[in-house]
Parts: sequence; C-alpha cells; structure tokens
Amino acid sequence: LARATVESVAFLVSDIVDAMRAAGNRVSAVRASGGLSRLRHLMRFSAGLLGVPVRTVAEHEATAAGAALLAARQAGAPWAERLVAGGGAPVSPSVAPDEAARLLPAWRAFVSAQQALAAELSSKLRS
Repeated sequence: LARATVESVAFLVSDIVDAMRAAGNRVSAVRASGGLSRLRHLMRFSAGLLGVPVRTVAEHEATAAGAALLAARQAGAPWAERLVAGGGAPVSPSVAPDEAARLLPAWRAFVSAQQALAAELSSKLRS
C-alpha cells in the first residue's frame, strides 16, 4: 500500500508534465524538493515515467529557503544569495522506457474508471 501511494505521486506528476507538454511547453528536466524528494524510489520511478532527468535540489525544504531568500533580499542582506539551493545530480530511472509505455496507459485507464465511478456515485447521491 505504501509503495502504491508513493508511485501514484509519480503518476500524478506525469499527468502534470503531460498537460504542460500538451500546452506547448518543453519539459527537458524536473527539479524536486520537499520531503518526498528524499524518497529515492519515488525520484527514480518518476525519472523513468517522465523520460527526463529528475534532480533533487540540495535544500529539501526549498519553499522555506525561498521565503527566507526573498525576505533577506528585501532586507538588503548581502549574504542573501547564499540561500539559493543548488541542484543535485540527476537520479537514474528505475523504469525502462518500454515499461513506462506499458504503465502509463494502465494508469490513465485506472483514473478514467475512478472518474466514471465518482460521477456515477455523485449522480446517485443527488437523486
């Protein structure tokens, strides 16, 4: 159950990247931060699904560091730029391209089935 939960995050990120690409954006790499970026399996699984390098930032709590950076800049602190997080080395994917090509359609079918079920249940609850 835990592994499925973690891997579902990678599938959700893949959905977001697909939407970005469909909108005409080029996605050549992904940077990850936050607590989940510490999960090596998630980063490697994501790299395989996305087919692009995934790098974790050096500062896992980049949101807090970014807020501190903006505050330090606003205050004119000469050391503010030292708060900028650098990027780590790209993780190697744990999913081969042919496996990703098999998994992603299965994920989309699962999501469609869940959406249909939710719509059906919602309809029944309204009547």
